[in-house]
Amino acid sequence: IIGGNGSILGAKALSQYKTSAGKQLNVIAVPGSIDNDIGCTSISIGTYTAVNTITEACYRLSSTASSHKRVFIIDVMGRESGYLALASFVASGGDFVLFRESGVPQKEELKTLIKKIKYDFSLSRQKHRFMIIKSENYPLESTELKNILDRAFKNTPQNIGVRITNLGHVVRGGPSTSFDRLLASRLGAASIYAIQDKKTKCLVGWIGYGTYETSSFDPGVGIWDIDQVIQETERIRKATSPYIRNRSKAYHELGKLLCQ
Repeated sequence: IIGGNGSILGAKALSQYKTSAGKQLNVIAVPGSIDNDIGCTSISIGTYTAVNTITEACYRLSSTASSHKRVFIIDVMGRESGYLALASFVASGGDFVLFRESGVPQKEELKTLIKKIKYDFSLSRQKHRFMIIKSENYPLESTELKNILDRAFKNTPQNIGVRITNLGHVVRGGPSTSFDRLLASRLGAASIYAIQDKKTKCLVGWIGYGTYETSSFDPGVGIWDIDQVIQETERIRKATSPYIRNRSKAYHELGKLLCQ
């Protein structure tokens, strides 16, 4: 069964059934989610295709943002995970990222954002555009953020304009990257071999973390008990997973370093 959290819960339920011959069903789950919000596996099928789509959109928007000296708020999907926003922020060379897992109080974060925009558009810096990547899991609507920024720049000499682009479901479509094609092929093959090995109620994923067994078919693939995956996925949803916090911190600090 290929899919996200709902599909994995379905795989667990299905694994309780038997065939008409009385044999236990062998059920293997494969992580497929652009949000990269599935526990234990380090990456899910579709995530980097979505990151690639966002990155390309940012480059296209950068042209018009630079020509008109504007701030662009780019709203991206991700459900309750900020991974898409964070990864595309680093990949596209964005200037600021807003995502729930940052752990920074919103008031403090917006104060830092406004200060950085003013500095980047100052005479000493003379930047021509400012790209904010905002995850849909961030507890502030883009229209409200635009209003806050408009008020902050109302009496500034730089004449800063703010625009919103919501990429929406565009992120979910388009041709898959070669990495996603290879990942899907390897996980698909490993799932078949896992069934042949009589395994059930498991998830095959790209080597991540936690307690797992290495695939007998592919040493780059791990096999996790599905209950462990469900528990970790819930921690990701609540932003309490230490692994996700550490990964988010690493990407966040890298992004800040690159956009100085």
